[in-house]
Amino acid sequence: MLARKSILPAREVLQPSALAAAVKSAAASYKPKPTLKVPSLDELPEVPKNLHKRLELIARVQLAGFLERSLEDVPATVMEYTTTDISAALSIAGVQVKSGTSKRAVMSVVVTETESLMTWSRLEGLLLHWAVSRKGPPAERWELPPRGWKTLPESTVDAGGAWQSTLEKHPLPEPDGTLGPAPMYTMMISVPLEGPLAEGGMIFVLKSGSTGQNTKWLKDAATKSDFYLDLQKLKAV
Repeated sequence: MLARKSILPAREVLQPSALAAAVKSAAASYKPKPTLKVPSLDELPEVPKNLHKRLELIARVQLAGFLERSLEDVPATVMEYTTTDISAALSIAGVQVKSGTSKRAVMSVVVTETESLMTWSRLEGLLLHWAVSRKGPPAERWELPPRGWKTLPESTVDAGGAWQSTLEKHPLPEPDGTLGPAPMYTMMISVPLEGPLAEGGMIFVLKSGSTGQNTKWLKDAATKSDFYLDLQKLKAV
């Protein structure tokens, strides 16, 4: 009987020296995804005890740090909201940044619960579900943003007619400068002011919790509708 020949290709075995070289090369080329730093409030003369004012300050400090400017050099427009379903506060600090003939909106987003009813955060896994609208409010329809938009963290996925961006979880700075047990969720977003955003704004809702029974879609408590952010009203820097 003839011996059966293997039809499987022979495996290439890396020698220890070649394997070490491959690992070293991979380590040298590895670049971790950029993340947001917790805004430091230590150098500020006074940190507000009022939660909404503190969120506003955190959003402004984070925006200034992202733009690599001092807080005084960034006259940000700040929008404050509360949410439906879960008692949470949302602060957005934004500016228009001009570069030649083009301009873009750059915004810092900070969210936290205003009432903690659980031992865990009900905002866990918070996502910004967003698009743009030529008119609003109320926005007539959701449209995808013009090309060239960016988010930080960079975790954004296509949600079918909208984008879903992850907010990063950090400890919430306390009035005494320490980092308290309560969490906050932050992100940066930058969009070109062209196409539908030449005259329109950003429309969004917040999605909290994992899939299933714990999922909540959070809207603007004042209007009981989607959040709308008029990007044309942001101050220019």
